[in-house]
Amino acid sequence: MYAALLNSTLVLAISEAQLVRTGKKALNQSAYQCPNCGGRVLLSVASKQAFFRHHRSLAAGGGEQAEHRGLKLTLLAALVANGFPAKTEVVLAGGAIRADVLANPQLAFEIQCAPLGLAEYRQRHQCYQQEQIRDIWIVGRRHFLQSRIKASQCQYFRYVPGWGDYYLEADHARQRLCLNYQVHQAPISRHLHYFRAYFALDDQGLAALWQFQPTEQPVAFSASREQAYLRQQIQQRTQLGQEIATALYQAGLTVTDLPDQLFRHSRRPGTRNLVLQWLATQKHSPQ
Repeated sequence: MYAALLNSTLVLAISEAQLVRTGKKALNQSAYQCPNCGGRVLLSVASKQAFFRHHRSLAAGGGEQAEHRGLKLTLLAALVANGFPAKTEVVLAGGAIRADVLANPQLAFEIQCAPLGLAEYRQRHQCYQQEQIRDIWIVGRRHFLQSRIKASQCQYFRYVPGWGDYYLEADHARQRLCLNYQVHQAPISRHLHYFRAYFALDDQGLAALWQFQPTEQPVAFSASREQAYLRQQIQQRTQLGQEIATALYQAGLTVTDLPDQLFRHSRRPGTRNLVLQWLATQKHSPQ
C-alpha cells in the first residue's frame, strides 16, 4: 500500500518516509488510515520502497507468529530510521542461525514470542558469540516479567553498567518497549525487585532508550521473609529444600548457623542462591 489517509487527506508513503528520514516527523506518530477499510496502517521505511501496512491488533487474534512478525518489522523500521543498516532474516555462522534483525555487523536483535528451550537458546547465543555479534533479546508478552522469576526467563537477561541486569519487553498492541532495569533477585526465593521505563517502538523511542541513564537505587529484601521461605522449603522437602538441607548436613551446620547477611543481600537474576553459594565455601565436616 503506497498511499494512506491522514486527517482525511491522501498522503504518499514515499513522501512521509522522506519526512521521517530528514527528522521532520517521528515514525508512525501520525494516525494513518487505510483508504479502503479505514483501519489503522503503519508506515514502513525499512526497504528501498516505503509503504504502508495494516496494523494487526493481537487482541483481535493472530497469535505469537503475528506478534513476532509485527515486532520484527516495526523494530526494523525504527532502526533504519535511526540510521542503522538493519536487515531481517540474515543468515549467519554458515547457515547455523538466522538473525531476526541484524542492526549492524556487530549487533543483532532476537525477538522471542514463542517458547524457547535452553539448549536451542544456547546454540543460537554461542553462534552469535563465535561471530563476535552482540545478541540482545526482546521478548513478547508470553515472557513478560512479573514479581517472580521463571527459569525460562533467565536466558534473556543482559547487563550493562547503569542499567545493571536488564530485560527488554515489546508490547506489540501498544507499540512500545519496556525496559526492566536494575533487576535484583531475592537471596533465596524467586522474588524480583526492578524498575521500569517505557519507550515508543519507533525511531524517537529507540533514541531515547540508547540515551537512558537512570540513577542507581538501593534494594533491600526482607531477611525474615527469606528465612521463613527457606524453612518452608526444607519442611516441604522441595527440590530446593532438599538441596540446601543436604549441603547443610555436609557442612555440619543447621539453618540457625547461617549468617544473617545471607538473607539480606540480593543476587543477579537466575544465579545460584546465596545460601548454597556460601555453603560451597565451607569445609565438609558432617556430624
